[in-house]
Order: sequence, then structure tokens, then C-alpha cells
Amino acid sequence: MFGLEAAKKLLAGALYHYCPTGANQFKAAVRWHTSPEPGDVIFFTNGTRAYHTGIVVEVTSTKVKTIEGNTFGASGVIENGGGVCQKSYSLSYERIMGYGRPEWGIVLTEEMKFGWAQVTGGWMYYNGDTGLPVRNDWVQADGKWYWFNASGVMVTNTWYEYNSAWYYLGPDGAMCQSQLVADSEKIYAVDANGKMVTGDILVSTLSDGALQYNGLAG
Repeated sequence: MFGLEAAKKLLAGALYHYCPTGANQFKAAVRWHTSPEPGDVIFFTNGTRAYHTGIVVEVTSTKVKTIEGNTFGASGVIENGGGVCQKSYSLSYERIMGYGRPEWGIVLTEEMKFGWAQVTGGWMYYNGDTGLPVRNDWVQADGKWYWFNASGVMVTNTWYEYNSAWYYLGPDGAMCQSQLVADSEKIYAVDANGKMVTGDILVSTLSDGALQYNGLAG
């Protein structure tokens, strides 16, 4: 799709078949991360070295979801399964070594554009000053806040940590504010700035019985 030379650049230097080589390439290119984003290359460790890999396709507040080759669908990392499967792991899973982040910007068409643009996999937002897509940053549009990942794609349906605070990005990508958020069978509260709150809170019920967040108690 991108060509050989672009593929080498995306993998931080060269094609590889040995997992430690790939991990070391990303580390040397300063593109190694401990928190995942969709599009990252995930590396697993056997306690000694990187020994299995896959592609991150989704991140939630508790899980990282992947597509992997040479595996099968049983729980946990399976490094010699002979198939291609979509899998899911806890973000704290002890065998996750880290994440290599390709520089997706080198394969994106960076035409002089402004505003929203729908692409394969979601939505991008182009900065009117440069005509380039926003990456790893917030955008305020139509009175709402949106976060765009390293690939320039709007993030949806997940928690995102920013400056030591957690924010929930809803199904439309907009940051949730002054409300209760349901995720993974738990209920969370976010304040007027979108930050997850802890401690005692005030809630009331609406006419239909639904709960409504009314701020911190006291």
C-alpha cells in the first residue's frame, strides 16, 4: 500500500522478522512508548526479550485490543498459534513490553486543507494555518473538544490521559463534560472541564429516572 521505502520508515529503519530488532529500532528512533494508541506496534516479552508482536487497533480505559499473526484466540499472549486473531489484554498485562509508534505522517497526504475530513478509519481535522492534519493535540470545534492521535485520527469511545488527568471521548469523539459516563460496566463522573473526578459527588434523577451529575459533594 505504501511501498517498500515508506514501510521501512514506518518501522523506524528497516524491515525485520526478529522482534528484538523491531523493538530496538523504535527505541533508537525515540518512538518507543509505554501507553498505547491505535496504530502502534505492540511488543510482548517472555521475561528476557521481545518475542511476539501485533498491531494495536483500539484502546479503552482498561484494555488494549490488537490484531496478531502466528497466534490463536485463547486468552493471553500466544506466540506460535499459526493463525491471525483479534485479541484483547489488560493495559497492565505483565507480558506487554511496550509499543513502537510508526510516524504515520510520512504516508498521509498533506494537502492544504481546513476543517473536518473523513478518512478510512475515522475523521481528521486540518489546521487552517498550515493545511496539515492535527496530531497528538486537542481541537475545539463547534463548542466541543476533540483529541487526535499520532495518526491524526479523531479518538472515540475511550478514556484519554492528558497532563495527569483522565478525559472520556464519546462515540462522536467529543470530550464528555459535567456528566456521568458508563464504561466497562462502571459509572464515572467528569466535571465541567471534562476531567474524571473522584470522591463524593452529588447526583439526582431526571423525570425518566436517569441519573444526572450535579458536581462534587460539599
